[in-house]
Amino acid sequence: MMRRKIAISLVSVFTCLWAAWSAPVPSLAQGEVDPVEFRHKEIVRTVVDAIYTQGNVGVMDGFYTPTFTRHPSNSDLLTVKVSILALKAAIPDLRPSIPLIIADGNLVAFRLRLDGTLVNELVFPNSVPIPATNQPITLLTNIVMRFDENNLIAEEWDGFDNLGFLVQIGAIPPPQTEPVELPLVFNIQPSPREQQNKEATLAYYDGLSRNDFSVIDAYLRPDMSAYSVFGKMDRTAQNNDLSFLRNAMPDLSYTVDQVLAEANWTAVMYHVRGSFTQPYAASPDQPIQPTNQPFDLLVVTLYQFDEQGQVVESYELFDSFSFLSQLGLNVPRVPGS
Repeated sequence: MMRRKIAISLVSVFTCLWAAWSAPVPSLAQGEVDPVEFRHKEIVRTVVDAIYTQGNVGVMDGFYTPTFTRHPSNSDLLTVKVSILALKAAIPDLRPSIPLIIADGNLVAFRLRLDGTLVNELVFPNSVPIPATNQPITLLTNIVMRFDENNLIAEEWDGFDNLGFLVQIGAIPPPQTEPVELPLVFNIQPSPREQQNKEATLAYYDGLSRNDFSVIDAYLRPDMSAYSVFGKMDRTAQNNDLSFLRNAMPDLSYTVDQVLAEANWTAVMYHVRGSFTQPYAASPDQPIQPTNQPFDLLVVTLYQFDEQGQVVESYELFDSFSFLSQLGLNVPRVPGS
């Protein structure tokens, strides 16, 4: 009798397991959560808290591949660890927060905000030490991470506001623009348009590459706000900004390397490439003369969509030192970059 009960129990267990394995995967459009994507986001949160709050870079060994690479600096895992420890030593009260995080397949995109007080000298390897300011400092980065088949972080692409960093340490004067209050938590809402929003993001950059600026009106809402390292712009200013760059580089192209969507947000990592052969006339009275050199910039942008599939807000970050340097302008080098 006991053997029969065990046999029946085993049959029941295997029947349940088979039903679970053979059941259709829940659709994200129905509000279900993908367990792998959920796990990836939890890994990001765990790592961010451990390395920036606690200064425990050792935890990275369990979550990163040995061949991990951070772009655009092409830094390996050891270099990243050293930079984090240097930052934590200079800013002991460093506090990380993640205003937005989304996942799609093997990709995670998030906005990282670091707040603290620069009370000690900041010493990055092979860089001039930065004196303590005893002033608050905020660092912002848009990040895209790629996980491998073992759920380890294999690659990372960063859009870092190093212009804001230089201003805060007193290396350059603040820009003559209105201060912008950025949200501590972004508004994320379920959306049935995830795939359409992803396709719209790709179509937008395809249009810009073809010099078809009608995509700006098609995909950006008239009252949208665009935030970048240079401040806040409306749709008209965004159009002008893109036009200045296109006029300076007639062969300009936008190459999307990674794009992901979750809820009412998309994130895109792309390269802007061209040849700087014409004056850059963002300031008509003082146009920047061409360098006749190649231009290549990695950008990470986050887009919030409305229910009709138009962008209401965008948050763009990139290496502003590289941007200005490639335009031939002399700016202080960002320590640690």
